[in-house]
Amino acid sequence: PAAFCGSADVIMALRKAIARASKQELGSVAVSCAVAARRLQEARRLAGTVDVGYTVTLPPGTPSETSDATLQALTSISTEELTTIVNEELTSSGAGVEAQVTVKGAITKADPDASRGMASAAPAR
Repeated sequence: PAAFCGSADVIMALRKAIARASKQELGSVAVSCAVAARRLQEARRLAGTVDVGYTVTLPPGTPSETSDATLQALTSISTEELTTIVNEELTSSGAGVEAQVTVKGAITKADPDASRGMASAAPAR
């Protein structure tokens, strides 16, 4: 898991996957990756569990319809669809790994006045 999160190819593939899922530009997407707590790995009986979080930041002046569509795209995608997109991007990047999205966290839209057009998610496993 540490090698997965530490790989620049993996992080870029995850950013590309979120950009595709959100229907936004790659430059709008930031991703974080951390090894999941050991107790979570044992509870789920999964080896190599990681938490992936992301933020999609839309430029100032983005119409609310666009930010709403981004939020809808991220909210409506299934874990199966997201797994497919992530694995396509991991393959394309040459990372040499596959992933399984097992949990999608809550997706929130930030206050447009505070940080215009942001969508972010709690870590997904």
